Amino acid sequence: MARESGRLILTRTDTSIGYSYGDEFTRSPAYYIGQFKPEVYSEFLVSSTRGDYQFGYITREKFILKKTVGQLVAPFILFTLHRNQLQYWGYVNNILQDDFYKKISAADTLTLKEYLILYKK
Repeated sequence: MARESGRLILTRTDTSIGYSYGDEFTRSPAYYIGQFKPEVYSEFLVSSTRGDYQFGYITREKFILKKTVGQLVAPFILFTLHRNQLQYWGYVNNILQDDFYKKISAADTLTLKEYLILYKK
């Protein structure tokens, strides 16, 4: 656990394997829209069928919380990436990165919704 920018950052002690579609994880919205980046150790191609790419990655995930009086707050961002006629969606527990829009390809559209989950005592 670490404290950063008034938040509690919980980092897994072990690594996990995840998958991203369309781009490598470090070029996907799940990575670039958040201020607090997970540690990514490797990325690799899993499948490339008819131009529909699936990538794998090994990471140590982080969980972001903010402590307030009598509760913990977990911020979540729900996203949908519209690319050509395909849609990729997902969510991340994170705070929106101020300059995330610089990473969006000119042909893509990204829809974002921010949520808070409250854990009360």
